[in-house]
Amino acid sequence: MAWGDFARAGHARYALGTAYGRLGDAAEMERVSRHGLELADRSGRWREEAGLRWNLATALRVGRIPASEAVLMCEELAERAGLVHPGVLCELAVLRAMATRFDEAHELVARGRLILVEQYHMRRPLLGAARLSAMVEALAGNAEQEERELRAALDLATEFHEPDELAEAAARLSRLLARQQRLDEADVFATLSRKSAPAEARGSQALWRAATARVLQGRGDQQQARALASEAVRIAPEQMLDLRAELQFNVAELATAGDDSATAARASKSALELCLRKGNDARATGWST
Repeated sequence: MAWGDFARAGHARYALGTAYGRLGDAAEMERVSRHGLELADRSGRWREEAGLRWNLATALRVGRIPASEAVLMCEELAERAGLVHPGVLCELAVLRAMATRFDEAHELVARGRLILVEQYHMRRPLLGAARLSAMVEALAGNAEQEERELRAALDLATEFHEPDELAEAAARLSRLLARQQRLDEADVFATLSRKSAPAEARGSQALWRAATARVLQGRGDQQQARALASEAVRIAPEQMLDLRAELQFNVAELATAGDDSATAARASKSALELCLRKGNDARATGWST
């Protein structure tokens, strides 16, 4: 095969891996991305490698591989031939935040953004950087900074017409605002998430339901809120351990608000078990405190 053939084959694996990611199949996303990276590496074109490296790092972060192992793999992915991948640095930042290493996580995000702006002069990937930075801030418990990053991600997702990214950022912003009793704003973003979420994007489909549940709970509709929160858990892909933990904690919070201690206990136990499997100490600690 000529280098152009390797590049085209690698790009095809990138597109396929992205599709698996929307479906929530992190294992297939990882497998396809690894294969594509082997092909793209042989093409000698950094552009073809870059998307595959980021996809592979994403699969490692969201899937069943424990965070401590994913860190080591992402560190290997982050640099090749003297070039540093800013997106992989941002994925690595979330993994570091899971281990409560927040200072290091912030440094990784800042470094990734600097590389995007000063070395690659690329704007579109700043969307992913903002989304991942918001996750770091959420794990660190920095609500003000999380809101800022989510709004930045929303603006970029709108600018670049990325409905899945838009739906996820809007859902997370809605839930954050609902916790602050800013229910009118939260409702606007929950609706935006619902309308934007692609039908095949199981993560976004789960998140808009979780966001809407928080709004309904804040307005006193406990029954519908808890039904939607439980539906979000059912929709969330089995392989996405951290997302499922997040959604189970959402169920627990709503059940606690509704004085259903049994459901709250079951959901929080499930969430903590998922955190243990993934190695997300920050989420587990945040819930227990």
